[in-house]
Amino acid sequence: MKNCVQFMSWLKYLDVEYIDGTKWESLTKLDINDPKHWSQIIDLAMREDVASLNAISKQAMKAVLDDLEDFSEREVKDLMDRICMPFETPMHDYAAFFRIVRQEFFGSN
Repeated sequence: MKNCVQFMSWLKYLDVEYIDGTKWESLTKLDINDPKHWSQIIDLAMREDVASLNAISKQAMKAVLDDLEDFSEREVKDLMDRICMPFETPMHDYAAFFRIVRQEFFGSN
């Protein structure tokens, strides 16, 4: 089982401590558990910051997503408990959401 601490590099984008006020307000209106909202959440919370990463950082971020299924579910949930997301309900299926994140930023390969 791999150590999932690096997954925090993705979770931070969903943490109210990291998100600016304007984005936070928009994100509170979306449902993290509704796949129809995922692209909008990704655009608001992540796209600008991920686009500004250099190639090496992007590769490292991609590797974290590639390893996500190897992380202990308990460890991931413990990390998620350390952040406060702007959504009304907690994220139920982090693996499905972050598969879409990976696809949005790095394609399906």
